[in-house]
Amino acid sequence: MTCGVALEGIAREGMEVLRVLDAIMRLRFRAAPDLAAGWKSARNVPYVTPTPQATPPPKGRQHPVRVTRPHSTIP
Repeated sequence: MTCGVALEGIAREGMEVLRVLDAIMRLRFRAAPDLAAGWKSARNVPYVTPTPQATPPPKGRQHPVRVTRPHSTIP
């Protein structure tokens, strides 16, 4: 895993947390329009959607992946 991939995952998680927090704060500030406006301004986090990058083929000999089926618990 590269640093870029890890950071993209962290950014995605942060945006999910922001969505939940936004819902909570909207409920909390529904009776206070001035505070709601302040929250709306503060929550505005710029987010750039990452563009997919082509991964280079692995070097060296490639081994086939063995696919196995899970054992069934039904007799």
